[in-house]
Amino acid sequence: MRRYFQDHYAKRIRAFATEVGNVNAKGIPEVHLPLWGQHYETTPLKTAFVGRDTRYWGCMTDFLIAARANPEAAVFRNEAEFLELPFTGWTNNFGTSFWDTVMQFLALFHGIPDWRQLKRRQRDDLLHTFVWAETNAVELWEATPSIEGADIEAWKTLKSASERHFDSFSAILNIFKPHLVVVMNWTVPDSYWDCPLNFQSIGDHVDYALSESRNTHIFKIAHPNWLRGDRREATLQSVLKHWHAVRSAS
Repeated sequence: MRRYFQDHYAKRIRAFATEVGNVNAKGIPEVHLPLWGQHYETTPLKTAFVGRDTRYWGCMTDFLIAARANPEAAVFRNEAEFLELPFTGWTNNFGTSFWDTVMQFLALFHGIPDWRQLKRRQRDDLLHTFVWAETNAVELWEATPSIEGADIEAWKTLKSASERHFDSFSAILNIFKPHLVVVMNWTVPDSYWDCPLNFQSIGDHVDYALSESRNTHIFKIAHPNWLRGDRREATLQSVLKHWHAVRSAS
């Protein structure tokens, strides 16, 4: 899987760097490529969590330098950091951030009564069993780029190129072959869904689809920022209930 991942993204990194040329990337975070835990390939339940974009994710200028020097190595620029599980600290006191939500889902899927065990690093085994990806490899303008005073035309160049080369749901399916995917972005561009999927509504801002070619169960929900109050528990339970139903039927 690691070699397949490298082959897939290295040639796209090379094409991306060539296409954007000497663009002024100041203030724009780098490309976000999928990351996964060290137990992912051996876990009985391969899960992927897909967010929208990642604020302040590295430096695009540094990424382009690395991409031009060695695209095969640039693929793994952030691997070592991710394997140290820093995301357990990328949370808030209210349990409503993206990463709090990831850990809540993991606890539900694995039958852990208190999801905070994961946050407290008491179940690192489970924290190494999933893939983290984004629907947008390059951040939206209103996230970091606008705040950091980036050049909007440069951002448009990078964003357009990234959509062509990196933003692909079929890549998640084909490379990682997950059993279960939770996409936490209700406004995913149609171009991201580059494979046949038929979503059906199973709850308020909860859709479900099955990738028959990969036998992957896919849930699309609202971004965690929307999951306030009763919405959060209702969403978590809608996904869990349907997951148990489809798993029992398979």
